[in-house]
Amino acid sequence: MGIINSVQAIKIRRNGELVLLAQYRKFLVEKCPDFAFVRCKITPAIQHRVLANWEAIACGHTPAMRAKGHSSPVVYFYDSFYTRLFEVAPEVRSLFRSSIIVQGKALINIVQSIANGVNSADAIA
Repeated sequence: MGIINSVQAIKIRRNGELVLLAQYRKFLVEKCPDFAFVRCKITPAIQHRVLANWEAIACGHTPAMRAKGHSSPVVYFYDSFYTRLFEVAPEVRSLFRSSIIVQGKALINIVQSIANGVNSADAIA
């Protein structure tokens, strides 16, 4: 499963809108309807919320992290994420063949890229 033809699945329109190319949009609509968001506009208000929330998570300033007293906010984030994911959908555990630490670092990189991506002028509607 997955798209293997190209990593260039998104184009950016002049107005800053991010749009999936037709072949990827078709794949998502057919195979992953729950994730078929084919256009993405990030308003300044959404940008502010994303950055504020990620900053709180990355610095360990969320109420849950303070209550747990975890040594690393990043480890707490991905540990909580995967614990909850496997509670809700235990059948997906077999999809994660590498260690959760490696997977967690990849998750953090993805979230950081998305959070930092909202700073791009091209991503703001």
